[in-house]
Amino acid sequence: LIHCLRVMLADNLKAREMMPDGTYRKKAGGGRPVDAQAEFMKEAIRLSAEAARHGNEPFGAVLVKDNQIGQKALLYTMKNDAGTSVSVSDYGAALVSLFVRGKDGNPVDVVLGYDNVTGYEKGGDSIGATVGRNANRIGGASIEINGVTYELDKNDNGNNLHSGYDYYNKRFWDVAENADDHVTFRLHSPDKDQGYPGALDMYVTYTLDEDSMLTIHYEAVPDKDTVINMTNHSYFNLNGHDSGTVLNHS
Repeated sequence: LIHCLRVMLADNLKAREMMPDGTYRKKAGGGRPVDAQAEFMKEAIRLSAEAARHGNEPFGAVLVKDNQIGQKALLYTMKNDAGTSVSVSDYGAALVSLFVRGKDGNPVDVVLGYDNVTGYEKGGDSIGATVGRNANRIGGASIEINGVTYELDKNDNGNNLHSGYDYYNKRFWDVAENADDHVTFRLHSPDKDQGYPGALDMYVTYTLDEDSMLTIHYEAVPDKDTVINMTNHSYFNLNGHDSGTVLNHS
């Protein structure tokens, strides 16, 4: 928002000149005086309302070298009339929360998640993660496709787990679509990414319907034969994420 406002204000000032009364008038053509502060606030309100309509909000920022602040993450929230809500983030295309109504009618978050992006950046349990290009293990950390052997990261006792060290869920994804009932993330994965052949654009779509069904749809078309085996790595607790152990569930 602040970046957008700075650009807007800079563009306005380039095209206007200040009058003696403190207002601005368009250059080379006159026009009505403009109160810069009022225009600034009007744009701030418009952008804030636009963000709220699409349900996105700040979710913290990742850290880069020497603990400097890096790219900021966003949280996207979908809601239905039944009171169910789903929040997902562009960092890792992660499922952050899933609120459903409990037996007492109060909303309960039934998936484990972190309060901000830092937990997803530093966490090692793939909580809520979109896992790919291949989820789970590949024995010996190598694959053969069309007679060619591809060596992968050995990150699990000589095996390849969740595609090695350069995880999909530790990257920022683009937002391809953002609507009231669905959010689609896109990640470009080049040829030899994680050691796998073939470039592709991976799409992950979270959809919430009025029956409170959450659907996760994966789609990609590679330009070479390759391995694609995506999944979501959420942990569920039907009593609520903060209710303690699930070992006594029945």
